[in-house]
Amino acid sequence: MCKNIVKLKIRFAMALHLLKKRLNGWLTDLTTDGKKTRIVKVMVWRITSIFLTLTITAVMTGDVAKATGFTLILHFVLTLGHWLFETQWEKYIA
Repeated sequence: MCKNIVKLKIRFAMALHLLKKRLNGWLTDLTTDGKKTRIVKVMVWRITSIFLTLTITAVMTGDVAKATGFTLILHFVLTLGHWLFETQWEKYIA
């Protein structure tokens, strides 16, 4: 189980490094634009929350494959729910 967690940490670190490398030029241009900065912040949070969910689920179940499937489904549903919430909020509240 510990080996799986180490593998997950390595994959997460590699994914963050790749994301930073690909977005580096774009990120430096975002310091004055609040909307774009918010998008980047949301993307980084989503990656972080996926990693946390995957790690906790893998530790609890002891099965990385099941944890991965659960994590992907859960975050798809949560992202869809968040989008629907934001859409309705803008329509009826804001």
